Amino acid sequence: MRSTAYDSAVPEWARQSIARTAREHPENLPGQLSHVAEIEAAKRYTAEHPAPPPPPPDNPRDFLHLVRVSGATGQESSLDAQEAELRATATGTVARVFRDRASGLREDRPGLEKMLSAVADRQVTVVRVTHEDRLARFGAGWLRRLLAVHGATVEVLHAKAQGGREELLEDFISLVTTFAGRLYGMRSAAARKRLLAESGRCSPGGGR
Repeated sequence: MRSTAYDSAVPEWARQSIARTAREHPENLPGQLSHVAEIEAAKRYTAEHPAPPPPPPDNPRDFLHLVRVSGATGQESSLDAQEAELRATATGTVARVFRDRASGLREDRPGLEKMLSAVADRQVTVVRVTHEDRLARFGAGWLRRLLAVHGATVEVLHAKAQGGREELLEDFISLVTTFAGRLYGMRSAAARKRLLAESGRCSPGGGR
């Protein structure tokens, strides 16, 4: 039998399978031919359309380092020492470093707010601090839960708090100052209302 273009296109394994089916079960030959054609078509499609590579992991171990001191001035060496220790122990890419010069009791620290924004935008996956009180003096557990919602974790190098008696005193003064300011603000507002009421410009109940 003369070879045809179709014969040359059919692989050896398929020709042998077709020949065996023709000899032993000729009634199954149409189904066998169809099966071989489907296999070869699938092979050709796979070769012409390879599967795309899997996407890279989202921000693999991208670190954000947060360093903090309570004093508004000075203590630059402490900030530098915290950053140096975090960089020396990092096992991934250090994407961002934020510095705070504020009490750990404050919720409006610039570095803390930038860190929360970076985590919410999925720019980092790990927030690292030397000590947990560098993240916050109180409420660090809630911050951990908030970061976890956005797929980030907190890594603390040392379990023991860093701040000594001097820094604790600064935080205490900051706390007292905050509450004193609110208390005097409330008293000032009440005094203004009382003066206005006495002058006839405002009713004692607060109405005009």
